[in-house]
Amino acid sequence: MKPYKEILQSGLKERGLEIETLLDREAELPWWIEEHWIVKRAFDSLELHVIFLTDRGWESGTKIVWKVTFTEKVMTSYLDETTQIASLDLMKGNFSEKIGQLWLELDHYLMGRE
Repeated sequence: MKPYKEILQSGLKERGLEIETLLDREAELPWWIEEHWIVKRAFDSLELHVIFLTDRGWESGTKIVWKVTFTEKVMTSYLDETTQIASLDLMKGNFSEKIGQLWLELDHYLMGRE
């Protein structure tokens, strides 16, 4: 697992969320998804989707993840942000600042669900 995914998984655990299902290149995912996690909280019915979106200009043999999006439902298209809760742009900027903002957005959402 890549370091940024380990950081995401650790942050989810801190918030009581566990990866229940991990869909990757073995699954039949749309071209624009590199990986899809379905995460759940043990003490209620909360289910979130963590979608690893690939670069739109991808043409090589390796998919490059440019954005991680947390949603309430499965995305229906590349640009579907109707149920987006939080997102993390992996392309430019300071990762520590961006991951901190992601956790703030997710925590705000989770507090509203309690």
